[in-house]
Amino acid sequence: KGTVQKAFIEAEGDIIVHQGISGKDEAKVESTGGSVFAKFAQNSNIYAERSVVIPEGILHSKVDAGEKIYSTGRRAKIAGGVIRAGDEVNAGFLGAEGSTRTVIRVGVHPKMLQQIDDLMEAKKALDDELTTLKLDLKTLNTQKRNAGGKLSEDKEKLLADLTARDEKQSARLAEVSGELEELNEYMNMLEHKGKICADKVAYSGVEIYIKDKDFKIRDNYNHVKFSLKGDEIN
Repeated sequence: KGTVQKAFIEAEGDIIVHQGISGKDEAKVESTGGSVFAKFAQNSNIYAERSVVIPEGILHSKVDAGEKIYSTGRRAKIAGGVIRAGDEVNAGFLGAEGSTRTVIRVGVHPKMLQQIDDLMEAKKALDDELTTLKLDLKTLNTQKRNAGGKLSEDKEKLLADLTARDEKQSARLAEVSGELEELNEYMNMLEHKGKICADKVAYSGVEIYIKDKDFKIRDNYNHVKFSLKGDEIN
């Protein structure tokens, strides 16, 4: 009936907050099968399998919805943070005066985007580790060559361990790269859906992504809808 602050709330169905969600980045509200409704949201993490409806505005929050995100009250704005929806984001104002960085993504289910982000992070970590491993192996192999093909027992063990690790992580990298490729191919096959609407103003500083295309707003737009036509955001 009141406000959600530093709390973790999870439900299979809808979550209805009569006031706002204001958690100093420590509130997490998640509906695994329904929608989330609240008056306002600030510095919060909100996830809904269906839709998120917050009429008085979303500020500096991370919001994911499988379907739609609405913030369409009289003064409602979405400003700051990362907002991701499978189908649509609709607000009175997008961004704010002063070019507040606001990232809005539609056209792909946020869970798939999260999978891609996680795989990219794993790929980078593997790339970094393999670079270090290959340098260490090169050094040890050079030492072995210079010593007439023999190393101390400790260094031989280290060489064997590093070689095994290199093989294991190279196989894991190939696996991660394959998964990433499959997800990106699937994303490209998805129909061209997804729209972002500002009933009043979309301010400069807002970054828009529809599927894999991006558009950075450099001038304010009034009463605007962004959607994908062919390979471009219109």
